[in-house]
Amino acid sequence: MKKHLSLVLAFILSMSLLLVPSMAAEDIPEEIQGSDESVVLPEEDLATVEDVQEYYSTLASAAKSSKAIIVIPGIAGTALKRLPQNQLVWIWVTNFRYLECDESGNSEYYISPTTEGILWPGISYGALNLYKPMCTSLEEEFGSEYDVVFFPYDWRMSNADTAELLSDFIDESNYSDVILVAHSMGGLVASKYIKSTTGQSKTEKMITLGTPYLGSPRSVYVMELAICLVSARIA
Repeated sequence: MKKHLSLVLAFILSMSLLLVPSMAAEDIPEEIQGSDESVVLPEEDLATVEDVQEYYSTLASAAKSSKAIIVIPGIAGTALKRLPQNQLVWIWVTNFRYLECDESGNSEYYISPTTEGILWPGISYGALNLYKPMCTSLEEEFGSEYDVVFFPYDWRMSNADTAELLSDFIDESNYSDVILVAHSMGGLVASKYIKSTTGQSKTEKMITLGTPYLGSPRSVYVMELAICLVSARIA
């Protein structure tokens, strides 16, 4: 049964990502390239750790089972919003400057993951809803035994910090057993979590796809030079 579950999870993960439709270069909106315009926000728009923690507490309150399959997206895989205006920053946006961090890696603006989580009607699953087919398939196959949770996070932040938020979320949800299904950079978050004592005791399985275990310097290059994060695939 456990071997069967691992194979099914790996197949669903790989197939759902392959089913993402190609996008011709001419179909990518001009505004995704961003703008060089400077942005100055008032002090009340600055990010706070308390706001992010409150967000995950809300997500944890929806837990129904004692076990969960947690889907962790990769870099740029979570849609981000500027609060309190609730303005979508990624993805799409006309000005990437709202994603800026200071020299210590802290968000300069009040940015939060969008309200995603346990399968609720009408919500999105990552930027462009890329992870919805996988989450839906997992729910259909294993929903009677596991909560299927999409775990959004601010992918600009440290993976170690995100792993702590993941740990807090799992504990607050009272999950005794979790299966971590991670794509790309999400695999580094999952790996960091299972190195902890709590992570080792609660993680039943970890499945990753396309995770840069040797590092991902290109992501720094992209953010540092403000290069478009979306590459066109010529249809």
